[in-house]
Amino acid sequence: MSNFLSMIGSERPGSFNASTVALIEQQIQANNDTVTRIDLAALALPIYSQVLEQSGGQPSGATALRAA
Repeated sequence: MSNFLSMIGSERPGSFNASTVALIEQQIQANNDTVTRIDLAALALPIYSQVLEQSGGQPSGATALRAA
């Protein structure tokens, strides 16, 4: 039996990456292996969020970096 780790960084509804990881996880579990998912968006890390950018624009830090 093997252990796997999966990570998803997208929080966009209908994310292709999240769907793909879910399918891979199902295959891993079907082989009686274990998989642990880490959802990077749930950790409140400063990662890219298309949802937040569309609703509120770029983060101020990204704007300041671009101006520098």
